[in-house]
Amino acid sequence: MLSAEDAIISDSLNHASIIDGVRLCKAQRYRYENANMEDLEAKLIEAKDARFKLIVTDGVFSMD
Repeated sequence: MLSAEDAIISDSLNHASIIDGVRLCKAQRYRYENANMEDLEAKLIEAKDARFKLIVTDGVFSMD
């Protein structure tokens, strides 16, 4: 689905299964601090040249 031209921006407290899925993807990977929208914005700026940007967050943070 995503290639090396794309970016995945993931919450730092995502469940291990989500993290594993992100690691298996060929896209560029970024992590932002849990629930920190300023940090998320900074990562979006870092990934500005990516073809597609996918933000990945957990619905319930079991690791928190």
